[in-house]
Amino acid sequence: MIKIANLTLNEEQFEIIKNLTNICDVKINKNIVTEEKSFIIPIKREELVIEKISLDGKVLDTIIIPLAEEKIEINKTKIFLEDVNIYKEKLDSNEHFYINLLKEKLKIEVNGEVVVTNIKPQ
Repeated sequence: MIKIANLTLNEEQFEIIKNLTNICDVKINKNIVTEEKSFIIPIKREELVIEKISLDGKVLDTIIIPLAEEKIEINKTKIFLEDVNIYKEKLDSNEHFYINLLKEKLKIEVNGEVVVTNIKPQ
């Protein structure tokens, strides 16, 4: 038997490498927002009114003396709005990937009128 050629047949295989990569940085703080409120509060007063009246019924003079009035005191208190829970969660999911792998196969071309016999070893 005379050796004519030696061919090596190859095929591609794949390897999966997973790397955890940070895609963002998160900073968590509370932000204080100032909101101006405007409102009207009615205030009660007491006044002493002294009128000088002439004999014909006309008001000659009016004296007004403030006796009492409501004073406004505004107190601010904090009230509970909500709790905020912050945590990291690890999730698993599946992603589908498709890859084309090449595989070499032996191809035999024969020219002429020849009968090719395939003998499989036992």
